[in-house]
Order: sequence, then structure tokens, then C-alpha cells
Amino acid sequence: MMRAKTALASLSLLLALSLSGCGSDSALTDYTSQMNTFYDAFSSGTLALEQIDPSSETAQEELLSGLDELTALTDSLADISVPKRYADAGIDELAAQAAEHMQEADSLYHEACSAETFDQERASAAQEHYQRAMKRIHYIGIMLQGRTPDDEEITIIHETTDWTGGDLPDTSDGTAK
Repeated sequence: MMRAKTALASLSLLLALSLSGCGSDSALTDYTSQMNTFYDAFSSGTLALEQIDPSSETAQEELLSGLDELTALTDSLADISVPKRYADAGIDELAAQAAEHMQEADSLYHEACSAETFDQERASAAQEHYQRAMKRIHYIGIMLQGRTPDDEEITIIHETTDWTGGDLPDTSDGTAK
């Protein structure tokens, strides 16, 4: 978890640097500002979750409150208008998926904690959704830095101008040239 905190803080700084030199496009400038605000707040929120003392009497309330905040932040991420150059890369879709997973994690954690006895099965499902949301947020940061996420779950499809992927050889005389 400490590694994730450091990565999110570094990601925010790199995002600011990589997007700041992109010209005077006001939509891009607004997007950069909103993304920096998101990553700063999200990094603070994840840090707060990591610092919860599990033996504290208020740990459960702190966890649920922190998750509510992260859910609201992730919802706001999905609502940010993404410039075309990033939307074409699927960043808006990743943001929407991150928001869905964070909402599900939040809901499942609330259900797990509100049961008469702590529901470990729901908590495990919530943790899985939380990790999926975090992974998508991480992918967005990588893509905004101009890099390609490297994960076995990602398939890169390179677009070509020709559906065949290139020119077909001339076979009019029966041989390829």
C-alpha cells in the first residue's frame, strides 16, 4: 500500500509535467488541471486509508468514510470531459470502469460491515473491486504520461489504414510479386 501511495504522488507530478507542455489548448489545460486535482486528492485519500489503525474503535467508520470519499473522487474522475486525443485511447472508458468498480467496492464494504458479524466474503469481493478500480486509475496515469500500460490483461490493438494491415501482393498472374 505504501508503494501505491508513492506511485500516486509521483504520478501526479509526472502528469503535471507531461501535460503542461502540450500547447495552449484550453480544453487540454482544463483537463490537466482537473486530473492534477484528482490525483492529489486521490493520493491523500488512499494515504488516509493506509494510516487507519485496525485496532482502533473507529477503524470501521474511518474505513467506510474514506471509501465514500474515494468513491466520490472516482465518480468525479469519470465525469471529467476527456480531450479527443485521450478519449481515443480509451481513458474515458477506463475512468468509467474505475468509478463502477469503486462504487461496487464501497457498497460491498458497507454491506460487510453492517452485517451482524463481519461478512468476510463480501469484504473479499469488495477488495477485488477496489483493486480493479486502482488498476484502472493507474493505467490512466500511465497513458497520460504517453506510455503504454504493460500488463498481461491488456491487449493492444494497433490501428491501420487498411483492414488487411497493408497492401496485398499482386497475384494477377498467379504469383506473388
